[in-house]
Amino acid sequence: MDGNASFSATIPDRLLRSVYEYWRELCRTLGRLPRRREIDPLDLPPAFLPLAMILVREPSGRYLCELAGTKLLDMHKVKMTGMYVDEMMPAGPTASRETIYARALGDPCAAYCRLRFAIPGREFVASDRLYLPALSNDGDEVSVLFSGHVFLSIADLRGEEADEDGFYRRAFDLPIG
Repeated sequence: MDGNASFSATIPDRLLRSVYEYWRELCRTLGRLPRRREIDPLDLPPAFLPLAMILVREPSGRYLCELAGTKLLDMHKVKMTGMYVDEMMPAGPTASRETIYARALGDPCAAYCRLRFAIPGREFVASDRLYLPALSNDGDEVSVLFSGHVFLSIADLRGEEADEDGFYRRAFDLPIG
């Protein structure tokens, strides 16, 4: 559980990389994935919290946003907390994102992606995203994803082309366990 140095190197943003390294160290210390309550917001960089999101996969397979930071609210102009992912975006983007969520929870492993997405009133917005799986508080089910979103400028995307699903990059860490 020492982590994958090459995966860490794929995360260009220092803030997201530091959160990944915190999570990996927590996994190593515990000898397993952390439970949701074992990820202490006070241990995370303060700049991360407004960019954070917690998604929970429900037994139905839908992903519920249990928490969305203030910068996410400012960017999206909608209160995402309490909404399902499939209520926040069209079916195509939902399916491509849920593929990443499912792999991060299923393997379980950390996932990173750079993607673009539409927000009403803008052509597109791009972000780097990190997804970190965790166990539910009341069992051994891997059903919680902690994520962080760092928004990018057009200059950050120079020379990169998005695929048909809007992804510029995708990477997955080695599975935990």
